[in-house]
Amino acid sequence: MIRKLPSTGDRPQHSKTPTGLPEGIFAGGSADSAGTPWAGRTFNHHETAFADDDGTTPESYQLAVTEMRDIAEQYQRAIAEGDVNSAYQHLRQLAEAHKRAVSAFAEVRVLVPLVAVGGDFGTTPTGKIVEKTQELSIVTVKAPDGREILPVFTSTTAMAAWDPTARPIPVPAPQAVIAAGQEGTELIVVDPGTEETELVIRRNQLAPIAMRQIQYPAWYSDEIQQQLREAFTQDSAITGLELLPGDPQLRMRSPEIEAVVTIKRGYSSEELQRIIAAAQERWTAVPELVEAIDSMRIRVIAAD
Repeated sequence: MIRKLPSTGDRPQHSKTPTGLPEGIFAGGSADSAGTPWAGRTFNHHETAFADDDGTTPESYQLAVTEMRDIAEQYQRAIAEGDVNSAYQHLRQLAEAHKRAVSAFAEVRVLVPLVAVGGDFGTTPTGKIVEKTQELSIVTVKAPDGREILPVFTSTTAMAAWDPTARPIPVPAPQAVIAAGQEGTELIVVDPGTEETELVIRRNQLAPIAMRQIQYPAWYSDEIQQQLREAFTQDSAITGLELLPGDPQLRMRSPEIEAVVTIKRGYSSEELQRIIAAAQERWTAVPELVEAIDSMRIRVIAAD
């Protein structure tokens, strides 16, 4: 989806994708679409707050994301090796690291990409239809679950790698978050395609970032876990529930939360499906839980 800004009258630039959207990851360059090198440029033409900004990734954000990824990898390694004790030891560290990474994002400026799309058309004296103007537009792309995502970037290098024709508009991260919320965009992806700094900000984190009240991830909340446990264990077949991180690296490779549900033995596959479906209906009927949880998958284990 594209959200148009007023026409600039710029000379048309044609997208590399059939749809006109930079949905893929393209090889970047050392210059913008007009051929002006990125090197040595600053954002002093926007606001004095960005006068000394050279367009590189803020160090505080880079360090926070790197630390979070290291801890996430340790947690995932422990899970893969079946080392339950080590995995649980990493849980608090991972929760802290998630909060620090999101907090670091909330404190930096980000670059919102504008891309050129077709504007007004006219007709020549010979009857030929021509494009008279072109407009700059804010781009959103589709998430795997169909929701809109606003891509933002921490550096001109990351943005150019994503779409070399995009133009960077620097804004404080909370401002980008507020704009996304106002447009009904539920997700923000930071530096899409740049492995070292890519980060997904989910729907339930937008308001805390906008208010500068960063919270621990939902899977680490005792209150959320207790409310879910109450909703699930209304059925006597369910004896327990535990929340774990479903997306440890914050890259939206999977749902936000993994709910491990313990069920008594002896039920058929059809009965288990009915039990879980009824539990799903119960927890999604609680407004506080729907607001607090972005997405959740359920893993069923049999009671000992």
